[in-house]
Amino acid sequence: MGNYFKWIAGIIAAYFLLDDNKAAIPTKPPTSVPPTSTTFQPVYFAPPLEPMRMRNDTLGAGHFGARRRKVVNGVEVRYEHRGLDLKSMYKYQSVKSPITGYIKRYAHPYESDLKWEGCLIIGEGIYTGYTVKMFYMMPNMIGVPVRAGQNIGQMQNISEKHGRAMDNHLHIEIRKNGFLLDPAIFLLQGEPIA
Repeated sequence: MGNYFKWIAGIIAAYFLLDDNKAAIPTKPPTSVPPTSTTFQPVYFAPPLEPMRMRNDTLGAGHFGARRRKVVNGVEVRYEHRGLDLKSMYKYQSVKSPITGYIKRYAHPYESDLKWEGCLIIGEGIYTGYTVKMFYMMPNMIGVPVRAGQNIGQMQNISEKHGRAMDNHLHIEIRKNGFLLDPAIFLLQGEPIA
């Protein structure tokens, strides 16, 4: 019975300690709309990094839905990765907007460490209804319109936080009308991400 209460306490702690940028609550896997649905037609997104290579290091795989875990108040919490991690080829690599729209605000992956940044982009035109959230990059503009493929910032060196075991990478999450989607659907162009 004691382990059950520790597990519940861990879920409650994760809920209050972690913001919505982190998928730490193990109650529900990421929601994905199947690409074969008649109501869902994916559009092409510009590559935010070139070349596009998926992160796969000793600390985890970068694909959507990859298993994750962390310890919160002494309790291990398991969850699924809510985005796609694209490996940066060098420090401070340029990051491009995957969609046309406007950069609404900064986004921070760690509530307790605001050094690590990102941005939230709201889609317009053919991207209406889409939102893109990216982490571990320093946006060079906020509150302005952007075009797909436009340079919007540069990578941060996440290995400063997690050590050399973690590849420096850009985390990207995509939603359509609030539904979390697998970013690979939009970034592949028929070719697998290496």
